Amino acid sequence: MSEVKEQMSIFDLTVGNTDKNSLKLKISDSLEKLNKSSLVFDDMINDYNTLYTKYINIQLMAEQNQRFNKLQLMKAQENVSKMDQAELEQAYNSLQEEFLKIKNSKEETLVNLTKNLQTIMDLKSKLDQKDKKIMGLTTENSSLKAQNVLLDKRHKELNEINQKQDKELIELKKEKQKIETEHKKLLEKSGKMLMEIELLRNKLMELQENAMNNLNNYNEMMQNAKQKQMAADLYFNEKSEEFKKSNKDADNLNEMFGSNEEVKIPNNVKYRQKIHSKVITSINFNNFGSSYITTGADYVVRVYDAAKNIETNVFSGFSSAVSEACFDHTEQLLFAGSLDKTAKLWSLRNNKLLNTFNGHIDYINCVKSLNAQQRGITGSSDRSIKEWDYNTNKETRKLSCVSACHALSIAPDDSFILSGHLDGTIKLWVPNNNKQPEHIFDSVHDDKILDIKMIKNDTFISLGKDECLKLFDIRKEQTIFSLNSNKIPQYCESSIAVSPDKKYCAIGSTKGTIYIINLNDGSIESTINNKENAAIKGLCWRPFNSQIYVGDSMGYLTIWGTAMGMK
Repeated sequence: MSEVKEQMSIFDLTVGNTDKNSLKLKISDSLEKLNKSSLVFDDMINDYNTLYTKYINIQLMAEQNQRFNKLQLMKAQENVSKMDQAELEQAYNSLQEEFLKIKNSKEETLVNLTKNLQTIMDLKSKLDQKDKKIMGLTTENSSLKAQNVLLDKRHKELNEINQKQDKELIELKKEKQKIETEHKKLLEKSGKMLMEIELLRNKLMELQENAMNNLNNYNEMMQNAKQKQMAADLYFNEKSEEFKKSNKDADNLNEMFGSNEEVKIPNNVKYRQKIHSKVITSINFNNFGSSYITTGADYVVRVYDAAKNIETNVFSGFSSAVSEACFDHTEQLLFAGSLDKTAKLWSLRNNKLLNTFNGHIDYINCVKSLNAQQRGITGSSDRSIKEWDYNTNKETRKLSCVSACHALSIAPDDSFILSGHLDGTIKLWVPNNNKQPEHIFDSVHDDKILDIKMIKNDTFISLGKDECLKLFDIRKEQTIFSLNSNKIPQYCESSIAVSPDKKYCAIGSTKGTIYIINLNDGSIESTINNKENAAIKGLCWRPFNSQIYVGDSMGYLTIWGTAMGMK
């Protein structure tokens, strides 16, 4: 029984869930019945033992009785003579009765014993059946145990799979959280982008409106320019008729207003005069070439009549070298900038100082006037470009740069501004955009930009401190031609002079040599050696003429032309 209970305990551990519980109940019921049968069997064994003991005792009593009978018989035979026959019969009868009682009791005992033996045999048969059932249950329990081992193995495998799936689920939850976080960020970014798109859309509409306004202004400007051109042509024709009627030489007319003939390469000095006590920093003409301005390191700005080379105005008031000066588009105002960080505006009618523009915190290196507006532009070493209104005397625009500005050039229609910088970059700025340039040309030069000149609306020529002169196509963003120190042996750091017909340009070296370059193929058309071998800084080609005006480091102005002789 202990082995069965032990197997049952093992079976309880191995069989799982619903089948295990039902089987456990069945086996428990069978065990209870078996225990009851065992108790009954034990009681029957005890009864059997008792009956068998009685049976033995009866046998012993019967043997003793037989012995006693024999003794009695022997005594009776001995005493028969002494006893009466009646007494013997009485004694015999009583003994016979006693014997019958003992016999009957013996028979009953044998019958009971037989019944008990039969009961024991039946119980034994039942017990054998129970043993067979237990053996079957034990076999079934073994098979269930083997199945339970397989189930345990499968359970472990399922647990491992479940653990892996739990880990994967945790990782998936983490990934889900990351994705949700990224989704939120993307939603925030998309919201910001939508807002930016809306702002850009509004800005685009504003730019479109400004573009339409600029187009209208441009059309108006072109109409005004045509009217001015027509007025200038009419004025030129009237003066021509006057000179013809007064029998003056046609050369005087050319000297006053320039010539419409094809530009020729200068080869002779026409005029040379010391006009500044220090280096001449710049030379600029008005639109018709009738007047020009010179600036010097002697803090002075001078204005000359180009036909007679007579000084008409002298302006001072700067506390440092004057970097550049220019006429406005009406040719009634003069705008100049200085290394003292200020710019000044004078009237050419009454020589009156109209305003001093303060706002830069470092040198002003270059100045320009817009072609169709009463505004001037200054470029400074403080890495900014400022626009000033001549009428209100206020700053109207500021362009912030990452490098000092050393050169400026304005498109003929004022549609954009080019700025050259200390880091070798050239930036293109458009109206109504004060935050950043429209485009940056960062592969033109490797060093400081010395000067830029517009050739057409889509090309410019630039000179850099890297000893390169380059003609550049703005639309294609590529260099048309480049001249370096191999073709220009002497270092040049002057301004660039462009011929009126846009066929040539001229630059001056630090040793007084002037190189004239053909803009069609980049070849050096001619070389001119200036007097005294002084370094050339200011250089300008007179409009409608073949004359080049040269300013050197000694303060001399030299005019090169095609006519013979020198004044």
